[in-house]
Amino acid sequence: MAGRYAPHSRAGGLLHCAETSSGDLFYWRTGGTDPDCWPVVSTGNDDWWEYDKGLVSLLAGLVSGDATRRGLPDLFLGDDRTVRVS
Repeated sequence: MAGRYAPHSRAGGLLHCAETSSGDLFYWRTGGTDPDCWPVVSTGNDDWWEYDKGLVSLLAGLVSGDATRRGLPDLFLGDDRTVRVS
């Protein structure tokens, strides 16, 4: 169920880090000594893809529209794409 990826604790294995209410899953692909450099692997509708700039960059890109939503539903973020920091 992990596509071509190995499960976590093996080098390069997937470590679950986030999911959507639609059942889309996000993982870190582990490896190397710096977790900030781990790419994000996502699956939605059995479409696996990798984003190499990290989870925060992916989330910011999804909100701004700069990151491609491969496999994620059209209304993944809803109608209000405003980020508020308080």
